[in-house]
Amino acid sequence: MKKPVRQRDGQQWNSDYLIKATGRAVHHEGDGRSLPPQARSIRMVEKYITRSAENAERLAWQAEEGGNRLTARQLYRIASERYREAQHFCVLIVGPRKRELHA
Repeated sequence: MKKPVRQRDGQQWNSDYLIKATGRAVHHEGDGRSLPPQARSIRMVEKYITRSAENAERLAWQAEEGGNRLTARQLYRIASERYREAQHFCVLIVGPRKRELHA
């Protein structure tokens, strides 16, 4: 069965334009770029935020292994916030990637 196409399905160009022009996902966010500078479209945002989260998690693990629990805790917090943010940019609203990032 063919998947129905909704009229709003091709509208991600709006988000892509805002990201390119302002560095923000929506026009009413605060001043300054809030998304990674490498991201030029809504589909790229999740990838770059996830990379940042994975890096923070790796650094936290290394800090924990080195016995620096306070730094590890702070980095795990940063990683969890970035994973939370990344899952909001998954284009498929309910999909395996969104569930993976949420977990």
